[in-house]
Amino acid sequence: MKTFFLFLVIVTCFAACKKSPPIPIVPVPAGSSVYVAGYENKVAKYWKNSVSVIVSDSANRTNALANCIIVVGNDVYIGGYESETASSNIIAKYWKNGKGVNLTVPNPATSPEITFLAVSGTDVYAAGYEQNGNNIEVARYWKNGTPVSLTV
Repeated sequence: MKTFFLFLVIVTCFAACKKSPPIPIVPVPAGSSVYVAGYENKVAKYWKNSVSVIVSDSANRTNALANCIIVVGNDVYIGGYESETASSNIIAKYWKNGKGVNLTVPNPATSPEITFLAVSGTDVYAAGYEQNGNNIEVARYWKNGTPVSLTV
């Protein structure tokens, strides 16, 4: 019985294994641009058509990260965080065309981060999280810099 059970397990495993189809490469339409947000050497930046653009204040900050990007017309919005040079205080922020907008005040206990951006007309919505005093991450969004807690 044990042999039959082992045989059944092996056959099931092999039957479940199959090759995944290749991921299709989607061509970029002519005249379009590809934008990617991220960081390199602790400097927040984005790449437009493989050309990097620094958005964080690399001369005065020690650590920055870009999590998200949205392009609206000619405006490029990047969301993430940046820390102060003299401390590990992290500031949630977004950059619009390279100019930073702080959404939180420096506080080592909160570790805030922006993970999503949306723009509607003149309103900028930034979503992310910030830790409360008990090391619990609180979901938040900011509308034009004003924070709104989503959880208690």
